[in-house]
Amino acid sequence: MKIKLTEKYRPFSHEAGTPLLLPKSSWKVTPYPAKLLLEDLISKEKFEIIPMIEGPISTFTVMQDLEKGWVRIFGKGGKGFFSYRLVIIAHQIFLFVERCESEGLTFKHKGEIKTVKRKEELMIIVATHPFHQDPKEKVHFGSSKKQDWTLVKRRLHLEEILPIWFQLGKHLPKYPLLDIGTARLLKQCQTLIEEKNREKIGTSFIELFKTAFEGILCPRLIDTDCQGIALQDEISEDLSPLLLLSEGARLIRKLLIDQTQNHLSILPCLPKELHAGRFVAIDCGKNLTLDFEWSKKLIRRLALHPKEDQTLYLSFQKSITSFRLRLGRRGRGKEIPIGEPLHLKKDRLYILDHFQK
Repeated sequence: MKIKLTEKYRPFSHEAGTPLLLPKSSWKVTPYPAKLLLEDLISKEKFEIIPMIEGPISTFTVMQDLEKGWVRIFGKGGKGFFSYRLVIIAHQIFLFVERCESEGLTFKHKGEIKTVKRKEELMIIVATHPFHQDPKEKVHFGSSKKQDWTLVKRRLHLEEILPIWFQLGKHLPKYPLLDIGTARLLKQCQTLIEEKNREKIGTSFIELFKTAFEGILCPRLIDTDCQGIALQDEISEDLSPLLLLSEGARLIRKLLIDQTQNHLSILPCLPKELHAGRFVAIDCGKNLTLDFEWSKKLIRRLALHPKEDQTLYLSFQKSITSFRLRLGRRGRGKEIPIGEPLHLKKDRLYILDHFQK
């Protein structure tokens, strides 16, 4: 009866020059087979690394592993297969070689040339450090399609885009919402959520995705694709586009759960496009975590894990009138009408199911 989510989020692209973020950091990586461009979206620090890989290159792939927290680059060159990954730890970016010829891979950085053999690493000191917050929350909307980002951008399905957006943005610090550039579309999403407009919110998120991101969810405050959307503001270089990821992730969360003191609203603004899904390891403060799942656009099951005694009020979609409350996985349970407070005891498991219209 435990609500689990085992989906792995590892979006990838076979297109050279696809920008993406180094997970849990402000670093934008633009990889080519024989060049890496890195730019910090906060400090604006820039540099490049030149992998001296002999062409022609085939089967080139860049993958953003959101489970492990690194970017992996691999393919086949004139001398065989190569694979290396980038990860940030403290004030250092590590380039770790996974696979190469016996003589190693040679890299050029700031005029220095270094050969790195298999299971060795190149270390680069940078000014910024990774973001330390590591929420365990994870969401999935039922899609099992390959996370090939070229195809994801072609299909434009919310169930493919929003989970990865949330997974990437949840680690970033909170930023103030700005009414400027592509962030103006983010403000529109916020307004629709406040109005609980589930008919239009999905379309609004898709418009934001198309305009405010390039590559694999790499944020931008200027629509560099020139799609004809009137957002031609003067953007200060001091502004970071990371707010599009972080505040977007917070808005995605508000689609699924809204909290006011001891009151929780479940699926308050579920977009009409998202028929089924799971949201797990939700941190509601006050030593309370919960997991829930829904299908056919209605809540199906909810598990509460209180770490202290508390009283909780729950609200669901308007059509729900009652549910069954069970103590533990084997409890028989009883029917509870919507609006009745739940008195939760510390370290007990409460399961809500059999939701009735």
